[in-house]
Amino acid sequence: MDTQNAGISVFDELGKVIYDDKRDVEYPAWTCFNDEDVASRIKNPNALPVVFSIKASERLNHEIHMAVKDCFERGKIKLLVSATESKDYLETKKEYTNASIKEKAILERCYIQTDLMINEMINLSYEIRESTKLIKLIEPRNSTKDRYISLAYGNYFIKLLERDLVGEEDDTDEQLVFF
Repeated sequence: MDTQNAGISVFDELGKVIYDDKRDVEYPAWTCFNDEDVASRIKNPNALPVVFSIKASERLNHEIHMAVKDCFERGKIKLLVSATESKDYLETKKEYTNASIKEKAILERCYIQTDLMINEMINLSYEIRESTKLIKLIEPRNSTKDRYISLAYGNYFIKLLERDLVGEEDDTDEQLVFF
């Protein structure tokens, strides 16, 4: 989770116990497990340490983008088929063919979100900062890069876990030209 700027107020909300009247369920507070300064904002001693805090800088953003590019090039990231293609697959499943319209929409949602992320990524452009030679992604004015950033942050977290668990060195070539 991005815990800089506006993201820190979202983090603060996650640090509160939430009660859902409709479901009669209480959800525990969450806190951060990798940044003591961010974690100290949450005063609930029972908060679950499940948030990975990212405070992205120009350099870190560059590294995150290059890691995503590297994973796609190596085939380490595979996305779902398109929503159109998914229909053929879903129609072979009894749970889909017998489902209500609402239930079908729920089953189709992940494919639609994948399509939206791909379109978001296609519409991104980039610039290479002259002074630092670092990449900055730019989204169109009428669009966002939220889905892409979720993928990129998740990929970055997995990359760190992999490095810790396997002892793998970072082999991303920072001289690669982005997309």
